[in-house]
Amino acid sequence: MTLVFAKDKTPESLKEALFAHQTLAYFDNSMAGDPTLLAKFMKASLKIEKISANDKRTSYLISNISDIPYQLTLENGADVLFPSNAGVVYQVRKGITSIKANVRNLHTDEFKSLNIEIELK
Repeated sequence: MTLVFAKDKTPESLKEALFAHQTLAYFDNSMAGDPTLLAKFMKASLKIEKISANDKRTSYLISNISDIPYQLTLENGADVLFPSNAGVVYQVRKGITSIKANVRNLHTDEFKSLNIEIELK
């Protein structure tokens, strides 16, 4: 399936989006396309809420409101799954403000996947 990000529903807008490569391909719980568009799509589908904090750790509820599960490998090598239409409680050391990861099922090229930084707010 191809997702087309057009300004409106007119044929002209659709044609403009196609020629501007404002598209993502969806297949087998994966997506492929332009890295900027993939990152915007993923960030728009994650809702992040701080749920608790103490002297050492902060906990966040990260909810994925899309139908696509995100399979991440963090900087430290740990694998994390953000399941589709579900939330995950994620803990970080106090003072950590973002997660840097590779999203294994968001493809930017034939043998590359998306590197992303997710801000924790």
